[in-house]
Amino acid sequence: MECLLNPGVPCDSWANYAYLIWIGLGVLLTVLEFFIPGVFILFFGLGAFVAGGLHYLFNFGIGMQVTVWIISSFIIILFGAKFLKDLFPSDQSYEPTMIENVQGRIARVIKNVHFEKKGGRISFQGTDWDAISKDSEITKGSFAKILERNNLTFYVITPSEEEVAIYLNSIKKVEEDD
Repeated sequence: MECLLNPGVPCDSWANYAYLIWIGLGVLLTVLEFFIPGVFILFFGLGAFVAGGLHYLFNFGIGMQVTVWIISSFIIILFGAKFLKDLFPSDQSYEPTMIENVQGRIARVIKNVHFEKKGGRISFQGTDWDAISKDSEITKGSFAKILERNNLTFYVITPSEEEVAIYLNSIKKVEEDD
C-alpha cells in the first residue's frame, strides 16, 4: 500500500509521515518565537522545516532526520545571525575593554561601591560591572575613576571634580557632534 501523502513510498508505519511532525514542529517553533524572545527558536523552526522537507523527498530514518535538523539549524544560525545583524545594524558602538586602556577612565556608579568590599556596580562602555572602591564609599549616581580591572571586577577611586567635569564635557561634545 502506498502512502497517501507521499506517493511512491510504501506506507507501512507512522514513521513515513514523520515529515508532517517535523513541519508541525517547525510551525510550533516559529509561533513560539513571537512569545519567547531571542530569534534562535525561529532558526530551529526553519531547521525543522528543512528536516521535514528532506524526509518527505528521501524518506530516511529518525536518526538521520535528527542529524539533518541539528546540522541545518546550525547552518541557519550561522548565516541567519549574520543576515539579521546586517539587516538590523546596531546604533551603538563599543571599544574593546582592554586592561591597558581602562586605567584613569571615568564610569557612572549605578549601585553604591563599597570600600574594599564587593557589591558595588559601575556602568562602563555600555555594560554593568562589579566594582570595589580603594579609597572610600562611592554613592549611586556619582562617578568613579577606574584604577584597574581584574577579570570582571573594576577597582575604582573617587575622581576629582575636575576629572568629572572633563568627562562630562567630553560626553557633551560627542553628543553635539552626532
